[in-house]
Amino acid sequence: VIYTGNPVYPLAWSVFDGGEWDEDLDLFYRAKTQEKGIGTGPRPGERKVAFAGDVLRLPWLTAIHPQIFEGFQVGPLFWVFSLWIAVWVVASLFRIRAHPAEAMLALWLLFAIGFWFFTYQSNRFLIPGWGLAMAISAAVIVRAGKSGRQIGLLCLAAFLIPATYGMLDSARWLLFDGGRFGPSGGNRWPAYTLGALSRNEYLASQLNYYPAARYCGKKLGAEDKVLLVGEHRVMHWPCAVAGSDWFDRPRILEWLRGAESADELLDRLETAGFTHLFFNLAEWGWPEDSHAQLGESPASPASAWYYNRRHFSQREIRLIQEILQSDRLRVVFPPVPERIFLTEIQPGNPTFIPRSQPKN
Repeated sequence: VIYTGNPVYPLAWSVFDGGEWDEDLDLFYRAKTQEKGIGTGPRPGERKVAFAGDVLRLPWLTAIHPQIFEGFQVGPLFWVFSLWIAVWVVASLFRIRAHPAEAMLALWLLFAIGFWFFTYQSNRFLIPGWGLAMAISAAVIVRAGKSGRQIGLLCLAAFLIPATYGMLDSARWLLFDGGRFGPSGGNRWPAYTLGALSRNEYLASQLNYYPAARYCGKKLGAEDKVLLVGEHRVMHWPCAVAGSDWFDRPRILEWLRGAESADELLDRLETAGFTHLFFNLAEWGWPEDSHAQLGESPASPASAWYYNRRHFSQREIRLIQEILQSDRLRVVFPPVPERIFLTEIQPGNPTFIPRSQPKN
């Protein structure tokens, strides 16, 4: 908070300002949030009545149409109990003096849902709300049980049926869709959990950059430093790296802007202490076609490059094309590079002289 001046950084940037966030990043983040779920308001051409109907149907939509909420399954439990939970929340707020603990639970649930709605409508960010809703669902069943045994059993059955379905569906996903019994081998979690798969093998199956990260740990020294290009994940690198978050400005722009040639760009990076460049063109969504790279031919809105290229001018993209072809970048891993590879910067004739070093 002291560094950014914003207690909810990077949210509410237009109110608090500060930090490394700026207007361009704020606009991009808000555009991305509008793509998830139903958005925070009617989209162009959408009637307000239709949007209000979607708001009321959110429990149904998140359960039955998870693909529009970033594809994370939530199951039918909270949809089944949504009306009961809503009634319980309203009743608790009216009895805040008599039952302050229940009212606090209701307020936290409203805060969690409201924060989710106005920030990033992904089902995975509903997890805090799920925990609170589970506690409220249990309270509803207990209260119903006190009013009559048959009503209590009916409510318990209404809880257990969708909960059991959710647990079985989770097991199915872990074993087949995401597990080693799936068509592509999945994430092989049973073998790793049982100790039949090493940590390195497991991480290599989950993170496409991990083999390069291991290579850096074995071959690079303390004086070496890697700039990540097209890769926003900085964990599991046992060496000095510099990267940027998915929503942040690409780190390479700091040296890319102002460079007149690929050689000058590489000189700038060397001056900044970088000895290696790691490219993850697959994660970046870098197209094979040069026209698509420059935006001269349309890119699919589903592709990562559709969003990532917004940071770069055509001149800067051409510079990236040049350094990818530069003789001064020697591929060191893997032996046969494809779209994920580590390069070492080779010395060249200096074309960039820092301001602190006057020309002779």
